[in-house]
Amino acid sequence: MGKSKTGGTTGINIGTHFFFLIYINDMPKLATIGTKILLYADDTSIIVTTQNLENFETQIDKMVGDINNWFKINQLVFNYNKHITYNSIRKIVGIMI
Repeated sequence: MGKSKTGGTTGINIGTHFFFLIYINDMPKLATIGTKILLYADDTSIIVTTQNLENFETQIDKMVGDINNWFKINQLVFNYNKHITYNSIRKIVGIMI
């Protein structure tokens, strides 16, 4: 394998990545109302939207459980050391004129 001018490795076997994508392409089917699962290359984003914090926590717990079961069924292991959690809460305030 060579090295590109930008520092990335060249000559990676594209077939391996292709089969990985085929293997995980059904994961977004786990999404329920208020959730989205987005796949890009070997990265996965899970987006949960809701109107209140209680529903958010319930949806997150359900999604994590569903994904954990999906990993077990597909004989995969979730790497907890490589995940990032980002929470954003936006409060919408009505303005009376």
